[in-house]
Amino acid sequence: MAEHRKTHCKHGHEYTEENTYVTPQGARKCRTCEKLRWKVKEDKRRAERKTDLKRLQQERQRLLYEQALASVRRAEGMATDARAESRAAWQVLSTDPTPEARQEAIESALDHRFQVEVLQARRRVLADIPKPKPEATAA
Repeated sequence: MAEHRKTHCKHGHEYTEENTYVTPQGARKCRTCEKLRWKVKEDKRRAERKTDLKRLQQERQRLLYEQALASVRRAEGMATDARAESRAAWQVLSTDPTPEARQEAIESALDHRFQVEVLQARRRVLADIPKPKPEATAA
């Protein structure tokens, strides 16, 4: 059957003046079908963007957690080093009770206390970040 003689599209919509679009090549298209096709396409795009956004948010969350965890580990190392320096300074003070040795012991003890406070603060930050779920592997 010739295209121009058809009164309805293949989905049963009538070719009326309001419902028919004529392409520059002269082909007729059903506006109702075109709108439905566009809506399906747009819904698919939205779903893909939503999935992409969710994946990006999960990746951001994972990176944030890893950075906070690395920060805690660095602070643990610094606190351990400061503790060792503090102990060494106090041991020197027990054998050399000069004002300089006393000042060094006090400063190292304060530095150790500061490093412990930094570590505690970083642990609190890490505790506030939800631990990321492990990614599911494709079977």
